[in-house]
Amino acid sequence: MNDMDNILVMQTILLIVLVFLCYLLVDLKEEAKAEGKWLSGLILDNRARLMRVENRLDEQKEVSTNRES
Repeated sequence: MNDMDNILVMQTILLIVLVFLCYLLVDLKEEAKAEGKWLSGLILDNRARLMRVENRLDEQKEVSTNRES
């Protein structure tokens, strides 16, 4: 095999690996969608958690200011 054949073989192997990795990514995405935990869902969950934490902090601040007065 000459250098051109080696390059062609390497490109073919890399292409196969790339296609396989894309397949795995799509499969993971489908599983995550089925569980309802894809990226947008995770972002919304985290926003809701953040809002609850902010509300708790506001309530604690109100309670502490009411105790001080």
